[in-house]
Amino acid sequence: MNYLFATPKYVNRGEYYDFNFGLTCVSSYMKREGYNVLCLNTNHNDNPLEQQLAECIKNNHIDVICTGGMSYHFNEINEILSAAKKVKPEIITVVGGAIITSDPTLALENMQIDFGIIGEGEETIADLADALHNKTDFNKVKGLAYFDTKNELIITEQRAPISDLDSLPFPDYEGFEYGDLVNLITPMDGIYFSITDEVRPAYISTSRSCPFGCTFCYHPLGNKYRQRSLDNVFLEIDYLVEKYDINLLIILDELFSINKTRMYEFSERIKKYNVHWSPQLRVSDVDEEVLNVLKESGVFAISYGIESLSDKILKSMRKKTTKVQIENALKLTYNAKIGIMGGILFGDPEETEETTKESIDWWKNHLEYGLSLRMIETIPDSPIYKYVEEHDDFDIVFEKYEKNCGFRALKYSANTNNMGVIFSTSTIGF
Repeated sequence: MNYLFATPKYVNRGEYYDFNFGLTCVSSYMKREGYNVLCLNTNHNDNPLEQQLAECIKNNHIDVICTGGMSYHFNEINEILSAAKKVKPEIITVVGGAIITSDPTLALENMQIDFGIIGEGEETIADLADALHNKTDFNKVKGLAYFDTKNELIITEQRAPISDLDSLPFPDYEGFEYGDLVNLITPMDGIYFSITDEVRPAYISTSRSCPFGCTFCYHPLGNKYRQRSLDNVFLEIDYLVEKYDINLLIILDELFSINKTRMYEFSERIKKYNVHWSPQLRVSDVDEEVLNVLKESGVFAISYGIESLSDKILKSMRKKTTKVQIENALKLTYNAKIGIMGGILFGDPEETEETTKESIDWWKNHLEYGLSLRMIETIPDSPIYKYVEEHDDFDIVFEKYEKNCGFRALKYSANTNNMGVIFSTSTIGF
């Protein structure tokens, strides 16, 4: 069977977009296992989506099309599926990523999906391919969602997280034309790309998931935190430097490290590459010594999960951080002349006018940190999503799911103390 891995079309050719690493990882695994795989990055072509798919599917006798992404990419993913089915009605469609893992029932009931991949996709899609080829029972494939011959939704046994991340191949950068994206970036494209005259960025994951459980967060790759060995990570960095001449490294990990020893070793080993880099850290994990080590190794910015300046809300969010820790980390980072990325979220179930004012007043007095202000997004299957669902605080209507870019919006009553989506700039006194 022939497989086509196609990215959703996020932008027109020449515009920047977030590279779909989920597809690249699964594509790479399938190629290593010996399956016939063709890749299509629809963002690098001016032709209409249906034309791109028609040419690939017909010219290469494609039997299965694979795509996926986050919940808020619902429309883009659906366009891929609809176009593929129009070109070849009998084509088998396979979708993975958070849009399936977070709510397989909703996705499969409202999209033309033959098989949904729940959780990490590498092993599951290979097992599915084997079942398709040998015409064996799909129910034996762990981590799968599909409709059986009686049109009943089947969700198979959960698949355990992949423990040995070093056993996985590197992402399929070449298959999805990563070099085209690297060549697209300019120094004016934002905070990442304003530190050097010529920008050649790379994005890399050194771990999967996160050991913490913040209420607004969702871990599509499972709740078990796993790290790659640094030897394996630096083999990939060697490849990226040699292949794409990168000079900027963005660590995509939800949490780069909870281990200072590993963080210090990475900082020492990255020096010889003479690249700038940026991790995501917790405010509780940094001090003056850590920041000095990071700065010396080339760190130009750190992304922090701030979320609130109210200890009451931080506790409700299960952040396991405090206002004092936030203030200390931001002050030390600012003084070290390291860029700060982070924001304050509003809409927690415990949010009141008093807690909102506490965060806003603090933010007004610390504009030097450049923190953003935004509402909590109710990502399917996150703890806060489950909370509002249990308390009937939003409409479970598919049209709302679709129109709100893949997540159902909170719908708080204006008579409650919660700020929810009724929160506005006038409410907070701008």
